[in-house]
Amino acid sequence: MSKKKIVDNSKCTIYCYDLEKRKQSKAIPIKSVCYEKNLYEVLDNNGNVVLQNYIEKVFGKLEAEFSKYRNMLERKAFLPENYSSHMFLKHEEKAFWATYITLQLL
Repeated sequence: MSKKKIVDNSKCTIYCYDLEKRKQSKAIPIKSVCYEKNLYEVLDNNGNVVLQNYIEKVFGKLEAEFSKYRNMLERKAFLPENYSSHMFLKHEEKAFWATYITLQLL
């Protein structure tokens, strides 16, 4: 039986290289990349919400599903008994990944 390796997400960082400054940045947490709270809210000139975050809420639900399916994939992908398997994903999992990849391409 294989043990799942626990990863400390606070230590998961990335670097970028600034081409103009010709310098590498400091390490930043991956979870902070491409993140902005209330990105899809529409505000009036006074800062009042005119249109709520419906798009962000839908993306949040999709991200929750992605997290669930990613965890299922990680648990299966690193099992030695699945290395020689032709296909270890269930039909439902394959359908999810096909849909998710299509949405990412769009």
